[in-house]
Amino acid sequence: MGDTNFTKQGFSQHLAEHKLMGTECTVCGTQHLPPRPLCPNCFSNELRWVEMNPRGTLAAFTTVHIASSAMIEAGYGRENPHCSGIVQLENGQSISALILGVDVSDPTSIEIVQIYYELHGPENAPVLVLNNGIIMNAATSWGFQTKTLSSVYRVLQYDCRGQGQSDHPVKPYTMEQHAEDLSKLLDALEIEKAHIAGISYGGEVAQAFALAFPEKTLSLILADTVSEVGPELRLIIESWEDALRADDPLAFFNATVPWNFSVEFIANNASLLEDAKQRYPLLDFPAVIRLCEAFYQVNFTARLQEINAPTCIICGEKDQLKGLPYARILKQHIPHAELHILKGAGHASCWERPAEFNTVVLGFLAKVPPG
Repeated sequence: MGDTNFTKQGFSQHLAEHKLMGTECTVCGTQHLPPRPLCPNCFSNELRWVEMNPRGTLAAFTTVHIASSAMIEAGYGRENPHCSGIVQLENGQSISALILGVDVSDPTSIEIVQIYYELHGPENAPVLVLNNGIIMNAATSWGFQTKTLSSVYRVLQYDCRGQGQSDHPVKPYTMEQHAEDLSKLLDALEIEKAHIAGISYGGEVAQAFALAFPEKTLSLILADTVSEVGPELRLIIESWEDALRADDPLAFFNATVPWNFSVEFIANNASLLEDAKQRYPLLDFPAVIRLCEAFYQVNFTARLQEINAPTCIICGEKDQLKGLPYARILKQHIPHAELHILKGAGHASCWERPAEFNTVVLGFLAKVPPG
């Protein structure tokens, strides 16, 4: 039957080869992880090794400060606590695992935050990350971009914490935290480097990421976004928060739409906006407030000169929210930046001028040297 060493030792040998292996009963088909020499379902010993998908979600964890003798021999103790947890794998199996790369001296700093993502396009193509605007979502908001961009690139669409189908932790958010979340998502997907794009709030996340993780940033695409928050912009977002705190979806819709779209788009897309209005009550208003509060912290202008990645700045000609004055600040301070103005477009330029938006993105990326 070949390798039938269905033991901890056999399991460890496969792990050393970077393979997560379990057993499968050839009689009833039940899979086991860790491997077992006897099927607990039908009691058969007719088993075989099967490779498991190692991707999963941390479901629970614990830290041990007062170590056992074996842990002490391995170097764990009060100064270096042992941190382990239960990982829920994508195939439904659960497994215990040692948790690395976290500050185990402060267990309260360890979070379990699930991030929703989608991947589109050729598996071996360069990766292009799309960061959402503040009330956008990965599943539907890039509908005018996904098909076109994924014909050339591996497109990663995701919801940052507080958005869409990702978790909405009830605690303050920061741009640095968003950048760290994206970095960890790329690590989990085994993506070393990517082109980082974002519109509006997503553009601010993209800047935070490029500043924190330049080694993972192939290029930047910043659409209708800012590197600082002027007093007039803060007043606008505060008016959005007033509607959010009043828990009034219609007031929030009325407060946001005139700033997000051009007059022409509003006049010509009544049915689309009516559909959007029906979705506003589905938003998590407290989470959107936390996102707004994170936005006020944006203050990157003095550090933009540190960005060495090729950068494409896109701005709708009629963007009244984060328009040309902010785009020109980005262009002035980022060393290798080019600016594209989309004629007639408002703030949501990827919706109002999708063909032009996609053309600019693809044209820019075609000039970026491979990573």
